[in-house]
Amino acid sequence: MTLVVAGYEGDEIFFIGDSAITSDNVPLLSGFKKIYAVPIVVHAPYFLRTFKNYVPFRGYQGECVIALAGSTLIAQHVINSVVGHLDKIRVKHDYDENGIKYSLIRHCNTRDNQLYGPAYTEYDDDVYLDRDIFNSITIDNIKQIIEYSIKEALSSASKHVLGPDSWKRVINNEYLFALSCPHTRENFLYQVKLTEEQTDTGIKAVPIITQIPKGSIGVIGMKSYINELNTEYQKLLAMPSKISLGMLNCIEAIIEKCNSEGDRGVAKPIIYKRFNGKLVKGLTVSENGSWWKLDVDETPIRVLDKEKEQSLHDFPKFKFGEIDFNF
Repeated sequence: MTLVVAGYEGDEIFFIGDSAITSDNVPLLSGFKKIYAVPIVVHAPYFLRTFKNYVPFRGYQGECVIALAGSTLIAQHVINSVVGHLDKIRVKHDYDENGIKYSLIRHCNTRDNQLYGPAYTEYDDDVYLDRDIFNSITIDNIKQIIEYSIKEALSSASKHVLGPDSWKRVINNEYLFALSCPHTRENFLYQVKLTEEQTDTGIKAVPIITQIPKGSIGVIGMKSYINELNTEYQKLLAMPSKISLGMLNCIEAIIEKCNSEGDRGVAKPIIYKRFNGKLVKGLTVSENGSWWKLDVDETPIRVLDKEKEQSLHDFPKFKFGEIDFNF
């Protein structure tokens, strides 16, 4: 079992999750990573009169955050697929009544990329300018690539379902992911749930992606405390600077209650991370209950007195690419 919660705190998005891996409520290990940062690398075409190959575009450094709940084997397959697609995104061009337009495309989709056509074509120097490449990077395109990546991984997993138990390992997976728009710097949070779809070749798992609006949270894994978590978050919206602090307290209390009742499906350490274009691990609640504040290198620097803390926002300034973030 897993408990991961994500939501908005001002313009940022927080992620808080436990770190237990269990089998039939028996802990196998703790400290397992369930919240991942995935680089987004856009590639632009390189020309010597005609198209030669794709090279990384230096004008954009992006990141996606993905959190998992469910089978760790299926989730790892999904994450590998997402990583494999997000670090090879390519820019392509098409033509319409307004002229040339640019958009993102998966590296594996050469069929819909004119640059891989059979005709010999020479290109002018003003095709694929840096501003054209940057303007082609949209949240919708990246989200579509993530959706395809998840579908591809689930399709592979669905082929090897041998019965109800193995199907349950596929369908009982959930994900949260976050993206940041490079043009507006606005952050977006999404939840992925799986549904069954009957096909000619059998049942397959299909991801349904829903955007989580501001003022709401996403919860994956344990469902019995959703109402309590939603109530706490709504209460904290009146105290914006205390949202992460309050949610961390709430999740710690839920995990302690579960453990005291013999439910070891969730456990400490608890991980708190923040996303504002880049994911930063800000705090770890250790197995003994100590709140360790971390620096930008994830090095524990001091123990917090959670009874006295007013906010979790006094993080040092960190520069990522050309963008300054205050964590």
